[in-house]
Amino acid sequence: MTSDLTSFILDTYEYSEFDFRDDDVSTIHVYADQMKALMSHRPTLPELLGNITQYTGRMNPLPDWSHKGAVIGIQGGAVKFDKNNQPTGGQYRIQQAVSQLNEMGAPLSAVWIQDWVGKRTNLIGSFLWWDWQVDRSSYPDWESMIASLEQKYGVKTLSYINPFLVQRPEQPSLFDTAINLDVLVPDDDQPGMPYIQKIIVFDAGLLDLFNPASRDWIKSIIKERILAAGVRGYMADFAEAYPILSAKDVAFHNQYPELWAQLHQEVMEETGLAQETLIFGRSGFTKSPGKTQLFWLGDQTTTWDKNDGIKSALIGLLSSGLSGQSLNHSDIGGYAALTPLGIKRSKQLFMRWAEMNAFSPFFRTHEGNAPDKNHQYNSDEETLAHFVKFSKVFAALFGYRKALMKEAKLKGWPLARPMVFYHNETQARNIWQQYYFGPDILVSPVLDASSRPKQGPDVSITLPQGNWRHLWTGARYQIRDGFADIKIPAPLGKPPVFLRESSTESSLAPFLRDLRRESIISW
Repeated sequence: MTSDLTSFILDTYEYSEFDFRDDDVSTIHVYADQMKALMSHRPTLPELLGNITQYTGRMNPLPDWSHKGAVIGIQGGAVKFDKNNQPTGGQYRIQQAVSQLNEMGAPLSAVWIQDWVGKRTNLIGSFLWWDWQVDRSSYPDWESMIASLEQKYGVKTLSYINPFLVQRPEQPSLFDTAINLDVLVPDDDQPGMPYIQKIIVFDAGLLDLFNPASRDWIKSIIKERILAAGVRGYMADFAEAYPILSAKDVAFHNQYPELWAQLHQEVMEETGLAQETLIFGRSGFTKSPGKTQLFWLGDQTTTWDKNDGIKSALIGLLSSGLSGQSLNHSDIGGYAALTPLGIKRSKQLFMRWAEMNAFSPFFRTHEGNAPDKNHQYNSDEETLAHFVKFSKVFAALFGYRKALMKEAKLKGWPLARPMVFYHNETQARNIWQQYYFGPDILVSPVLDASSRPKQGPDVSITLPQGNWRHLWTGARYQIRDGFADIKIPAPLGKPPVFLRESSTESSLAPFLRDLRRESIISW
């Protein structure tokens, strides 16, 4: 997309290079025998994006249950017994967490349990056993726990899977079965053997999704070992690591994420669960929006920086929305702690990230790769209360968000929109620290640490022409022409959020009513 509202879509899976450094000439080099591309021009950016997403595909609204409240990422670990011989950890930790949030009145949609397959640790952090069968040492009553959470609290269970398989020592694994069935990506240098990749510090084989037998086999695993237990969705991780061993593999590498997303779409349709389940993934290519339910923004570092911290999560959310990924989100607090370097999630970072994600398509926590080092949603009472508050803010936006999801399906528009979506002026193009959530909410999240977080820094926000109201106080701001830069205090719990005044009696009226009922605002 260009600032003069022209789009260019390259219709190929081959390796390509885009060079926009020359002001007068744009160069696109495709390593293929031919190049197919689609070009278009529209009078506005929303119309241009609508045209683009006719090609990329558009995303369907999420199931209602999935965004009526928070999703907490929590790992039970191994079941242990305390000094009173009471069980802790494993499924008991999950049940205690849900009970605590329920008692505090937190709206909770689901628990996301990555370690249903068991964990192993190394110097970098904790990692899952990629063997796709329940770890009974952590979840001895996995199926009954899932049923109990839903029946008692109305909370669904989400799990995790990716297209890799690893060999487990001293016990049979799906990796062994996959070798016998010949469903892993082959090693061209060793006929009859799978290609083994080094994933950080361990070896893994990758499912060959170009092989129909491999697709059918992993589908049966998902149906029998995940969905049959009552799980109603999962993170469909990875899919960006198809090995490039020769020139022909580049196209396979780029197509693989689309196949991975399509596989899960097929599983849900074949089981009749398409309207009841939630699948979210991170990898993609041009046509992934039409095959994916929900994206997430990958593994940000637990920092404030622009390259891979909270700022990059906002940049990624807005830029991906202009590529058709209308439903996207990030891990609250980030994922990658680098503990040998002293990098871990702080309390203030977690709380500010939660504030930002309350005004996004999805509200989900992640313990990260170092759960014991990272600050968590329940690490202390203040953080827990803050998390409950913003889960209520997120839940109060349910009706507004649902309408935006219908619009995303109809027009291909993202829920989180950069300023340039509505304002093509040069000034708007350079603003990335704030965004529209739908047409009526303007958010400027706090993206830097403060030495006095409770009082908060003064944060600048650019208000466009119109009448606006400050969410937390109800104060009115009238911008008569163009844009106006204002500074406003942003204490913890009150990030700069402004509402289009005309919407307070229409599209946002239910949101404000719910916040007043919860005593979050008083105007």
